[in-house]
Amino acid sequence: MRANIIIKEGDAELWFYRHSDGYPDRMMPILEKFMERVKAGTYRSTSHCVGHLRFMMSGRLERSAGKHVEFVYMIDLVKKTVMWIEAGQWET
Repeated sequence: MRANIIIKEGDAELWFYRHSDGYPDRMMPILEKFMERVKAGTYRSTSHCVGHLRFMMSGRLERSAGKHVEFVYMIDLVKKTVMWIEAGQWET
């Protein structure tokens, strides 16, 4: 399944697209581990976060301009949260 991953920091958002393996049971363990590292202060900048997330996903993450997927994942770097929703239930 296809998925968008949105990394949010304040009002800024970076959108990414993953073409396969976007099911929550595959994505959430990766994103929760990533968020543990965010909470621990592992990353020095947003670009460092993005680079490491791409590494954790074996590089299968592309920049995206919008929602055209089955699942949407939101990573909030300020609130230090991660959540998902089926794309049909999410309003932009």
